[in-house]
Amino acid sequence: MALARRVEEELLILQPEQLTIPLPKTKENIIILPRKHEIAVPLFNMSLLRYVCTLAAILMISGFVISARASYLYSVSQGIETFQKEMTVLRNQNDILKIHIAEASSLEKIENRATTLGFAKPSQTQIYEMPVIRQGLN
Repeated sequence: MALARRVEEELLILQPEQLTIPLPKTKENIIILPRKHEIAVPLFNMSLLRYVCTLAAILMISGFVISARASYLYSVSQGIETFQKEMTVLRNQNDILKIHIAEASSLEKIENRATTLGFAKPSQTQIYEMPVIRQGLN
């Protein structure tokens, strides 16, 4: 028993020379290669995968939003074009109505229409002048 205890004590006590690791000289080139069992090469990087997936999702969402806005703007521009076409048609009709009103309200046509309805030209005794009183604005 005493012998086993002594062997354990000798194994537990390390000599100072065994604790120090020899350091290389500063002028030497050292290449430290890892051992084969320490090399763990991942097939893919999870943080990179998350970054790429997030970036792809953001691009897809922004593409969807942009295409939706473009579609909305296209429909609005089509509506504006139809309103402009309707306005040009209405302006043309308005011009035609102005021409008909001008032709219908010409003095010659009104005079002819009045004579057919039985109106006669007034005589000098039927025409009299009325004085117009003009008041100044204060």
